[in-house]
Amino acid sequence: MKRLKGKNESRRKTVTNILSITLVANLMSGFLGSTIPAYAAGLDDSKQLEFKFENNIEDSSSNGIRGILNGTANYVDGKVGKALQLNGTNNYIDLGTSSALQPQNLTVSFWVKPDSTLTGEHIIMWNKPSGNWMGEGWYLSILSDTVPLKLSSGTSVQESYVTGNRSTFFPVGEWTHIALTYDNATKNVGIYRNGLAQKVIYNKQGGSIAANNTDHKYLGFNSPLYGGGYAKLNVDEFKIYSVAATEGVIRDVYKAEGGVIDEKRIAQQDLDAIVLPETTRGNLDLPTKGINGSKISWRSSNTDVISNTGVLTDPGVVTPVTIQATVTYGSVTLTKTFSIVVKTSVYLGDSAKIKNFDMEQVDVTDPYYVNAFNKDVEYLLKLDPDRLLSGFRTVAGLPKKAELYNGWEGNWSYLRGHSLGHYMTALSQAYKQTKENPTQNAQIKSRIDYVISELKACQNASSNGYAFATPETHFDVIEGKVEGQSWVPWYTMHKIITGLVDVYKYEGNGDALEIASKLGNWTYQRTQTWNDSTHTRVLNIEYGGINDALYELYKFSNNQDHLTAAHMFDEDSLFTSIANGQDVLANKHANTQIPKFIGALNRYRTLGEAESFYLEAAENFWEMVVNDHIYVTGGNSENEHFREPGQLDNYRNNINDETCNAYNMLKLTRELFRLTGDIKYANYYEKTLQNEIMSSINPETGMSTYFKPMGTGYFKVFSTEFDSFWCDTGSGMENFTKLDDSIYFHSDQDLYVNMYLSSKLNWTEKGLQLTQQTDIPQSDKATFTINAAPSEDITIKFRSPEWVATGKKVAVAINGETFNGEVSEGYIDIHRVWKKGDIVELTFPLEVQVATLQDNPEAAAFTYGPLVLSAGLGTEKMVAIPHLASQKANMPSGVSFKDYILIKDGNVNDWVREIKNNLVKTEGKLEFTLRNTDEDNHLKFTPYYTLYKERYGIYFYLSALDSPTFQKNILNKKTAAKKAIAKIDEVQITNDQHELAHNLQGNTGGGSFGGEQYRQAWSGSSGAAWLSYDMAVDPSVTNYISTRYYSGDKGRTFNVYVDGSLIKEETIEAKAPDQFYDVRYQIPANLLVGKTKVTVKFANRGSSYVGRLFGTVSILKDYNNSTNLHSITADGTPGALTDNHYSISVPKNSTESLVKFTPVNANSLVYVNDVLIDDTAKRKVSLQTDMTTLNVRAVAEDGVTEQAYTVSINKQAQEVVSATLSVDSSVKAGSSFKVAVNLNSVTQSVYAQDITLTYDAKVFDYMIAAGANNNIQVVKEDKDTTGELRLITASIGGVSGVSTPVLDLTFKVKSGVQNTSGTIAVTRAELGTSEGAVIQAATDRKVISVGSAEAGIDKTALNATITNAQNLYDIAVVGTLPGQYPQSAKNAFGIAINAAKAVEYNSSATQSQVDGAVTDLLRAVDTFKAAVIKEVSADLNNDGIISVGDLAIVAYHYGKDSTSPDWAKAKITDLNGDQKIDIMDLAIVATKILE
Repeated sequence: MKRLKGKNESRRKTVTNILSITLVANLMSGFLGSTIPAYAAGLDDSKQLEFKFENNIEDSSSNGIRGILNGTANYVDGKVGKALQLNGTNNYIDLGTSSALQPQNLTVSFWVKPDSTLTGEHIIMWNKPSGNWMGEGWYLSILSDTVPLKLSSGTSVQESYVTGNRSTFFPVGEWTHIALTYDNATKNVGIYRNGLAQKVIYNKQGGSIAANNTDHKYLGFNSPLYGGGYAKLNVDEFKIYSVAATEGVIRDVYKAEGGVIDEKRIAQQDLDAIVLPETTRGNLDLPTKGINGSKISWRSSNTDVISNTGVLTDPGVVTPVTIQATVTYGSVTLTKTFSIVVKTSVYLGDSAKIKNFDMEQVDVTDPYYVNAFNKDVEYLLKLDPDRLLSGFRTVAGLPKKAELYNGWEGNWSYLRGHSLGHYMTALSQAYKQTKENPTQNAQIKSRIDYVISELKACQNASSNGYAFATPETHFDVIEGKVEGQSWVPWYTMHKIITGLVDVYKYEGNGDALEIASKLGNWTYQRTQTWNDSTHTRVLNIEYGGINDALYELYKFSNNQDHLTAAHMFDEDSLFTSIANGQDVLANKHANTQIPKFIGALNRYRTLGEAESFYLEAAENFWEMVVNDHIYVTGGNSENEHFREPGQLDNYRNNINDETCNAYNMLKLTRELFRLTGDIKYANYYEKTLQNEIMSSINPETGMSTYFKPMGTGYFKVFSTEFDSFWCDTGSGMENFTKLDDSIYFHSDQDLYVNMYLSSKLNWTEKGLQLTQQTDIPQSDKATFTINAAPSEDITIKFRSPEWVATGKKVAVAINGETFNGEVSEGYIDIHRVWKKGDIVELTFPLEVQVATLQDNPEAAAFTYGPLVLSAGLGTEKMVAIPHLASQKANMPSGVSFKDYILIKDGNVNDWVREIKNNLVKTEGKLEFTLRNTDEDNHLKFTPYYTLYKERYGIYFYLSALDSPTFQKNILNKKTAAKKAIAKIDEVQITNDQHELAHNLQGNTGGGSFGGEQYRQAWSGSSGAAWLSYDMAVDPSVTNYISTRYYSGDKGRTFNVYVDGSLIKEETIEAKAPDQFYDVRYQIPANLLVGKTKVTVKFANRGSSYVGRLFGTVSILKDYNNSTNLHSITADGTPGALTDNHYSISVPKNSTESLVKFTPVNANSLVYVNDVLIDDTAKRKVSLQTDMTTLNVRAVAEDGVTEQAYTVSINKQAQEVVSATLSVDSSVKAGSSFKVAVNLNSVTQSVYAQDITLTYDAKVFDYMIAAGANNNIQVVKEDKDTTGELRLITASIGGVSGVSTPVLDLTFKVKSGVQNTSGTIAVTRAELGTSEGAVIQAATDRKVISVGSAEAGIDKTALNATITNAQNLYDIAVVGTLPGQYPQSAKNAFGIAINAAKAVEYNSSATQSQVDGAVTDLLRAVDTFKAAVIKEVSADLNNDGIISVGDLAIVAYHYGKDSTSPDWAKAKITDLNGDQKIDIMDLAIVATKILE
């Protein structure tokens, strides 16, 4: 049966004709007998049913409905004569199918008396189809302990009910009269108890009662298909009428049937129901009629302030007033006096103890910040205002001058117009800061004035002051007045009003204030029509900081209506919880909440100490967010929502840290600092500005981010100029035009230096000018030079930052002399009479610091000075994908990043304590490398804000190898990865956007527990508690429902349905104490035929709870069940597999081996000796004996299928694989000579080589390299470092043997060098096998003597260079795929080759010309190779790095194409997707190796 939803929606305000029943005579209290009462004469014509229960169930109405009593009849003494006793088990009356019982207008009157305390649901009447609570008709229910009476009517299901204690509403052993009315015209319901009207709550109002003569109707029972709800009550004088009776008639019925009206009690109830505020700034609502119909009059002690009708006149000062209420009911009169403090609403100016500097007084000179400002202004001026205004003109009925932009400003978007608000603010801020550039300043002013003139024209075309880019009906939708689509129009109105007020404040355009004032008036008029239900409904939808905007408007308009309108958006219920210290933020939309508190704080800033509650709420909110909801950058949120306090690591992913949140937190922080002076606000401001805001801009394009992922391996996605217009695009416009507004503050005599950022200050009011020069933390100093000074003394307060090295103090020197200043309340105060030329130098002790997360202390980030550090992780497959109406970074299948750092020696805590020695700064650079970890010298940590072109990691897990946390992280990562691949659809539990999109239904509640979000439902009746989602499915594959349960909920029983079909009777088990566990339910294929979506429903079985369901509900494809291993290698040597046993040989003298375990499926789990390992990394295995045995267990992706393997590593005497050089021991001065590279003792074929050579660059010049034969190709060379050469080669068909030449190198003796010697050496050689394993080869070194010079021209190097270049030219393919080349690049390369050939053929060419031709052609080769089109993943052996192992796999498959019989295996090496394996694929991998 349909249960109470508790949803509260607005009432329709419809003018109706209400049926009036004329009373023809007065009734005496308790009138009884056979004479028809006067009031009844007006009701008789509409009577449809009357049961007097005088030992029978005869209907005495004219309809004469013949009811059938089910069960034993038991008649007892009633309120009037006899009554029917219903036993609650099988008693009910079947009233047949008469349509008379379903009148359009309705009055029901009856008496009930329970003999014992009521439990469960008791149906009074069921006049709907059997088993269908959503059908035509109506039913009346005594629902629950907290909802004593509910009427459900119509197919759209209007539910009207009273709340309160059921035992009080229906006292045991007492007769209670109930009357209920329903007016079809107004949809209003009246519920009366003992003649008195009760407060009625609606889930909604709509629909109507439609009659039918086919469905049976029942008294005391909820129909056979539901089979329950039996009433256990005594019932008397049960009547149904087809009119909606008035309150007076209901009261007369009550008295006529023996009810007694206590006039004094009624008067007292009406008096007690009057509630007036203790304080007010606005008019009072003084009722003239009580809730029970009494008359109320009022008398004020000071009518000059509050009139007798409640009208307030602002006294200008706080004034107490008393008001007396006089209540009269019948012969009874009662009075009550209320004491009210009238507060003034007069704005007296900025009362903060710390003041702003005008933006014209501060000039930021830091180059990075200057660039950000310039890029922002460039973007603002690039935007076409007519396109931003297009929607405004259309709504105003004016012809548009340009088309709308795309993105959130597009025609599809109900948010369009929001960007114009940001645009106005950003332009007006830029206007303040460009006064020194008159041309640009005038351009900005012209743009502002044009926008304002256009908005004025739009507003003038409106009859009510409305100026907006979407129709006014969008506000009607969110108020529940009409059906339709909308988004968050009050959010947009906030942006528009704020932008207009900012234009007035910063640029002085009076029309802007006039437009804003009219919008304020429009807002006031609209809010004054709201009832409580509408008010609540509106505040449940994001409305930005409209309260803040209206308070700011009021400061300039002094219009009381604007203040009143602002109050309407102050969400006091939320503020009260926060002020009381209750963190209720979990799962709330973060950027909805933050502006509310900015508005609350502005209420205090506007109205002063009398509103200190709002200051307290804002302070508490800030503390909660900063202490429990932010990451190291100062940013917050996951998928735009706050999560459970302290739960941060659990929610690190690609949708963290919405930029708008940081923007708004800084606005809140700035004002809290100005009000309190507390240093904590200054510390947070610096952190968030430098690590969130400055990290959100692309310094090349000026575009901004929506999210900044905290998950390791993701990247920043930036908006586009004309197709995004996200909310964060708008706040980004503002962020970089106010970079100077919080560096300095002042009081009357004190200057606050809050940030260390190169800048200039001109405190014109004091005659003080200074210049700050710093590049902290590149250096540790900040220098302040006084350029002008007043004759009076001034205190400069320098902030002592929280990032100063532990136990150290900031050193201060004034004009070179040490100043011993103490830190007081976070500042170093220097009080003196300053002089022009004074220099203050601050030296800050810097150190790397570690920041961890509350829910996982091993998740660590690093900071240096004020900056957060991050490690760049490359550019592989940086593809953004859609996310709701924005975009997010993606981690495509096959792309993964190591998100942990293994500590080599000791434990994590010891390593962190020694962080200064374990994360070491590179001399002269803001770059840091690790020590005593498995990532030493690999990860490079640099300032996070500078990373915008690559993937990155801020947080890494610090773990000891094989620790429980380390294994848990591996498991979590693999679980998430396999679920992402298998996912067909998913809803995040309690995420309002996800649940709305998936049509959440049911009587369900949500919450947080153990770092997870959950939903559950409960009801005493089986099947009555439920929740459901609409989920996408894919009938072409096996589909599963997946969710998570908690073992602590053991014993809860409920069923799982798909489109109404039962698929699982579930009982939660205690699988692991205090742990969660995942479940999957296969959906039968026959339930999916022809469908793309199903309804997944969870409903209680018995009286149990449903759930709890944790985290997500997903539809998944089947998981892979492969347990195969791709390979196991030891030091690059692959193991031989026989019957699940791997055997590998290593050199006899080995004491340890690097072993790599690679499963076929990347999401399989690999256990070695029962330890879950990271199979993407090599694992060090100690070899204590001649044979070491490992037990390996592979668990398939499905989590069920597994396979055991054994691995034996055997020490054997082996020939050492080596890379040696062959070269003449002496060469002539000025000559070119060949050097051969040979591979020796290679027992298995190798297909790629990565060889590094060094040479004496003072003696020799490297010219060129070529393969020793046509099957060996040099696919990449790196010669950027003088005296060092790195060659990546591919050997088609493979090479092996005792001694095999692989490379021919050409060197040349440097000009002028003779009679000396030089060295050429192989310093590193890695060889790749077909399985992707890497063999380390021994190296070689040769010394070559240089003799005397001889006459003649040597073209050896030129000939070799031309040959190599021509080969490269011939095989290069022109195209747009990865591995191919642009046509222009190939054309230019051909020209360079022909130029070299011209020198080769010139018999008169000098040696200088020949050498120059070689140099030019080598440069052309490098340029051409760099032009190759890149992108795709080249990590083919899935070991987390790109190496010759990957190149060898490509070389092994070289020459194959889509017709080859093993193409299914080979095609992974077709990196450019051209259906063949060729030199392009080799080049792609080689390029990635060098990157």
